[in-house]
Formats: sequence, structure tokens, C-alpha cells
Amino acid sequence: MLTLAVIDGKGLVSFGDFDLGSYRLPALNICYDAPQNLVATLAEPVQIKNWEVFGPALDPNKEASLLCLLDKRDAGSYQGSDVWESTNDILNNIKVLTKRHQYLLAVTPYPSLVGMILQASLALPRTLQVLITNGLDPGRVLWGWSSCPLPPLVDDLQLAIARLEKTLLYGLTISLWVRNDHDQLVALLNKTPVNGQVRLHNLTAAKTIVKGSIAGDQLRNLYSLQGGNVVG
Repeated sequence: MLTLAVIDGKGLVSFGDFDLGSYRLPALNICYDAPQNLVATLAEPVQIKNWEVFGPALDPNKEASLLCLLDKRDAGSYQGSDVWESTNDILNNIKVLTKRHQYLLAVTPYPSLVGMILQASLALPRTLQVLITNGLDPGRVLWGWSSCPLPPLVDDLQLAIARLEKTLLYGLTISLWVRNDHDQLVALLNKTPVNGQVRLHNLTAAKTIVKGSIAGDQLRNLYSLQGGNVVG
């Protein structure tokens, strides 16, 4: 429900499996309707101190009031009272940024299951933003789909960040359905760096362009999958 709210209800969210042969990781699958409309609120989270802030409420033209606050501090670096002091500071900054006075807040630490799910939900809007920056007309994007394995959880912040980055690099799949000149799409994707695999399904030409690949062996090595356990 939270992930669906993050994408402003414009799509479908489900959980599946990421097959690593004898092992499986949980995966987050999201279908996006008109994903270009989410770029402004999800592709570039606002950085306030050690927090990332994103969500539909960042768009002043939307009625949605949800904001996600992702805490990127080490768990041992602050006392419990500091959380609320820092949150109040963030709220004051957000009021100036969005001109809003009422919010529905979802606060979570980065190295948590909710933190990983929220980060995975940002993968497609971030990729789409790069494509738009490189020349893709956002008005030609119809739908999107992403599937991303969720890394095994750890308490260590830096290890959690590194694991998620590698998981996106080796396991992320993104599909975008567009209508565009095919040669332009080929040139566009060729110059765009991607995580995992990106597929552009061109409905105008009835062709699909693919860049990148899924590296299951790299993920197995990353998580040291031995004897049915995830370690490291």
C-alpha cells in the first residue's frame, strides 16, 4: 500500500521472486501508468541533512499529502530524542519548499525492508529522468514496468547502501512503452548508462531495443550464497 501511494496510485504493485538457480530473492514488481508524471516527485529526492525526502506531496499541483523520509544516518550516531528534533527541522524545511502545512509522513531508516522497497520503487523514475535529459520526449512515454530484487537486510548503513547499488546494477529490469522514431530511440539508449537491463518497447515501429543484462552470478557472489544461507 505504501509503495502504491508513493507512485500516487498510478499503477500496480506486487511482490515476486528473483530466481538465482537454487536460491531466490524477493522482488518488487511495479507497473507504472504515465510514469513521466512521477519524475518530478521521485527521481531526485530532496536532500535535507542526512535524510532523503520524496513523494507526491512534493508536487504543489497535487492534492496528495504523502511524503517519505528516508533516514541515512548510522543507527548508533544519535539518541532517540534526536530523531524528533531532526524531523521537526525537516518539516520546517518542507513547509518552505512545498508551501504545505499538513502531511502524511512515512519515516523509515535506509537499512530496513521498507527502506529497500522505497528505494527500489524510485529506480524507474530515476532511469526515465536520465532518458528525458538525454532527449526522450516525456509525452511519448505511455507505460512503465520495473522488477528489482530486494537485497538481504543488514544493520550496517554503508553495507546496505553498497548492497542496494550492486543489486540495482546486476538485477534491475526496466521496460518502457513509447511511441517514437526508432533510430532516435536506438541512439538515445546507446548513450544512456543503465543499471541492469533497460528495454524500450517502441509501439510505433513494433520493435524492442534492449541495453544491459541481468547478472545473477554476480548477485550470488555478492551475497555469498552458500549452503542455502545468505551471508556477508
